[in-house]
Amino acid sequence: MRKNYMSLQGFTLAEVLITLGIIGVVAALTMPSLVANYQKHVTVTRLKKAYSLIWESVKLAVADHGEISDWEGLEGYTLAGTEAVAAKYFEPYIKGLEYCNTGFDKKCGGALTGIFGRNYKMPDGTQISFNMDAYTPDLIGEVLYYSVDINGPKPPNKQGNDVFSFTALMDGRVVPGPFIENATRKELMEGIQVYYGTVACSSDKTLQYGRYMCTQLIMQDGWQIKDDYPW
Repeated sequence: MRKNYMSLQGFTLAEVLITLGIIGVVAALTMPSLVANYQKHVTVTRLKKAYSLIWESVKLAVADHGEISDWEGLEGYTLAGTEAVAAKYFEPYIKGLEYCNTGFDKKCGGALTGIFGRNYKMPDGTQISFNMDAYTPDLIGEVLYYSVDINGPKPPNKQGNDVFSFTALMDGRVVPGPFIENATRKELMEGIQVYYGTVACSSDKTLQYGRYMCTQLIMQDGWQIKDDYPW
């Protein structure tokens, strides 16, 4: 039996155009969400990697030199002091770490500058700034600070988007920097008053420290950037 090919009908031009239009609308609606979710995934992956590197360096340094409170050179907040502490307790413990610049010298690009910060870059483009606070034996708390720019000199160079911070406490834990123990999620997003101002992870541009708590929020959310995160 012969088929009558003349009886087979294809799509009309109008039907094709309507279908393409629907596909275009769906793509326009879903593409921004897909891109944002991908960016969030990449951000968390790189942030976790930087955190792991820093925590591992602290554990190795403690194993070699004893508790952080026993380390030499933590008493002064100077460039020479930061360089000496970094050379002994930080640089030897991260493979691929390359010194880039110090202080406000922007030779390396990126957002990592600070009066006594010692800045490094990694082979994957991540930049890490090592800094420390003045320490006296009667104070138990933060002493070593690490700022991380997960994509180096590439934009946006903004706290909470590609720039994050960690702190090594005297007990050897590596936590977000700054870190407020037992802070609720609501407090992190709406703001917490500390001695130098209100810290938060917020899109409120009137808050001077409105992006300081974003590292803690991500970690507290189980290493996730949730839908209500001020992206």
